[in-house]
Amino acid sequence: MVMELPDLSEIKRRRIALGLKQMELAKMAGVSQSLIAKIETGTTDPSYSNVVKIFRALERKPSRVILARDVMNRRVIKAHPGDSLDSVAKKMKKYNISQMPVEEKGRIIGSITETGISDLINNKGANKVKKMKVREALEEPLPSTSETAPLNIISSMLKNAPAVMIMDKGKIKGIVTKADLLKII
Repeated sequence: MVMELPDLSEIKRRRIALGLKQMELAKMAGVSQSLIAKIETGTTDPSYSNVVKIFRALERKPSRVILARDVMNRRVIKAHPGDSLDSVAKKMKKYNISQMPVEEKGRIIGSITETGISDLINNKGANKVKKMKVREALEEPLPSTSETAPLNIISSMLKNAPAVMIMDKGKIKGIVTKADLLKII
């Protein structure tokens, strides 16, 4: 009986989604790690029997729930109440981000977003906004959750906010944006 197999490019995508290293998948499938690597890079045309072994191994492995820590960006660029909106806008451009948590004395007190700054420019003019301080444009704090929050929770939170802060005992551990969700594809 011939089994219809998915495209070989699925191997890497499924392996990563399951949180497996190439060596772990190789052991589960009874093939070499180098074969897995060559298949994933497209540098070999594997035998049908080896491909069947690999896909069967991938099906046996229970799906691992993807958590916030798997997709979060650990480098969080923060603003402070006394920063000028001009300097914040420059940071946003430099780091290609569209929102920043605002921190004061080690606590998150709000956020500043590209959308919020754009709205101010439309209402007050660019020259006036450049001179404004973050405290004058402070928005609500970004929602937060823990590193162990499942991806479906993060995804739901991102429907109503531009980003989600990942916290542990009051300390920032990371940030997740809609763009970070693309890491799992």
